[in-house]
Amino acid sequence: MIGGLDFFSDGKRAAVSTWEGDIWIVSGLDESLEKITWKRFASGGYENLGLKIVNDVIYTTGRDQITRYYDFNGDGEADFYENFNNQATSSTGFHEFAFDLQTDKDGNFYTAKAGPVKGGGRGFGGGGGNGFVTAFAGTIQKISKDGKTREVYATGLRAPNGLGVGPDGQVTSSDNEGTWVPSTPINWVKKGSFLGVEDTRHGNTAEFKQPLCYLSHSDFDNSGGGQVWVTSDKWPFKGEMLHMSYGQCRLFLDMMEEVRGALQDGGERIPITVIAKATRAMYNHHAGEHTITGLHGQPPRVTDITRLDSGR
Repeated sequence: MIGGLDFFSDGKRAAVSTWEGDIWIVSGLDESLEKITWKRFASGGYENLGLKIVNDVIYTTGRDQITRYYDFNGDGEADFYENFNNQATSSTGFHEFAFDLQTDKDGNFYTAKAGPVKGGGRGFGGGGGNGFVTAFAGTIQKISKDGKTREVYATGLRAPNGLGVGPDGQVTSSDNEGTWVPSTPINWVKKGSFLGVEDTRHGNTAEFKQPLCYLSHSDFDNSGGGQVWVTSDKWPFKGEMLHMSYGQCRLFLDMMEEVRGALQDGGERIPITVIAKATRAMYNHHAGEHTITGLHGQPPRVTDITRLDSGR
């Protein structure tokens, strides 16, 4: 049930966070992959569906806060969990997840939050423990690099299970089909954007910003994951963006072009098999590879990690 992934600076170790609240350190990620070691680094998180490593320090985002972890004695287990920022809001709604954690080139953090989707998937809020629309529900948020401030960066999302931040600060997101979302979009997000869900507009007076594209619900992607940019010459798509499908366990190449001043996009499926539901990906600069993580919603199916490079 992996919801977050990043690599340490040595390129041979990664940290992953799980929906159940654990953080694991995965070692032995060399070329051979002959001896992989998993060690639990921390536990007790509140649905940690995003993880980022900054200067070899682990940060996670959950429904309660962004947490920074310290291993003072170097034994591979966290000794102190620091509240890095807990300015987000949350209702009792079961579906108000905090998705993903990314940083821009200036060190600011970004995360996305779902709205309180009703049981059954249609509408928001209401009684029966379904929660209500809080101040940060259905938004993308920007958190300063020191953790002192959190602001709404864009509004109008339903269940954005993943986002991306490009090398030049480009912010993207997906969303999940449902109320106000006719099919899976890939959004190019500017500060102040309204992305279409009226229940999570939060008074934003901006016009609806059309997505780069909608992916067909039945044929391509019925539930979007995150995005990752190709930044190496070792991959054939340098400078391009990849999109992950949680619903269909797929990886797409996003082919963007500008037409009359507006960006548009088409998704071409990369013909690989991803066993688990693709949610997060991270580029390993040392190995020249992208690693994709996913999760299944029903036990006893297992989490899969798929490693990709230009030759495999």
